[in-house]
Amino acid sequence: MIITKIRLQEEHPMSSGASSWPLPYCDLNLDITAGLNGYILSAVQGLDPPDFNAVVDGFDAFGVPIMDNIPSKRDIVFRIALTPVLGKSYSDLRDDLYKLISRNVLISFMNDTLVRAQCTGFIRHFEALHFSSKPEIQITIECHDGVFRAPNKVDIPLTLLDTLTPFISYEDGTAPAGLDLKFTYTAVATGTGFSISNHSEFWYVGTSDVFNVFEVEYPLETDDVVTISTHPKERRVTLLRDAIEYDLAGYINAGAIWPKLYTGVNTFEWTFASSWMDWISASYIPRFWGV
Repeated sequence: MIITKIRLQEEHPMSSGASSWPLPYCDLNLDITAGLNGYILSAVQGLDPPDFNAVVDGFDAFGVPIMDNIPSKRDIVFRIALTPVLGKSYSDLRDDLYKLISRNVLISFMNDTLVRAQCTGFIRHFEALHFSSKPEIQITIECHDGVFRAPNKVDIPLTLLDTLTPFISYEDGTAPAGLDLKFTYTAVATGTGFSISNHSEFWYVGTSDVFNVFEVEYPLETDDVVTISTHPKERRVTLLRDAIEYDLAGYINAGAIWPKLYTGVNTFEWTFASSWMDWISASYIPRFWGV
């Protein structure tokens, strides 16, 4: 991933869209000639993959453990050189960043004007080097998630899903990504639900392939709209019927593993068929272990 600058800004501006922080954003440039706002990035630590805890996410039909990686907390340390510009002194530049404390901070990793990856967090430590010939500050931001994510979703062509055994390629991220699936139930007869299965893409203990079924058993009626989101920390299954939304999490089978995309080509097997449903949308958000 090519990065030319890192942008810090308030994650949740006011309802008017304007930031309550004095700066709309702060660009930490890697090139001193580009430091038009007075901040030059001298060094940064904490962008590599974090430490992981291996946990059992569930079991297949024969009791084989299926594993998952849970990233530990990520701290990103920015070392920033101050260069007075536009009438601002060293003190002014420090004060502007002080005011970012006690706010949610959005960190964007950019290649020129293109945002490649993002994360959010808060300033945990702020240290300024005073009375130096080369004034610098060091900011430590504790991130809410150990994984970076792309700013925008990637749409999956719906034509790829019009089969009971779809193949979905995921090459634009380095960490497993959740899925967003949305469809309308079109059959006249009441349905019984649906199921989704990954195959051997799982990380598991053993040598033979494993098989796990994610199944939702709930009566579906004509024009029901079902939304499935399998993003880590944002998992949900909902049904919209007559303008009322129902949570279907309690109707998922015990031991089910939420389907997700692993890097490479993913093989699924599911019961979705054009005879009883129409796809509305399908997408994912690329995720990255490091930048």
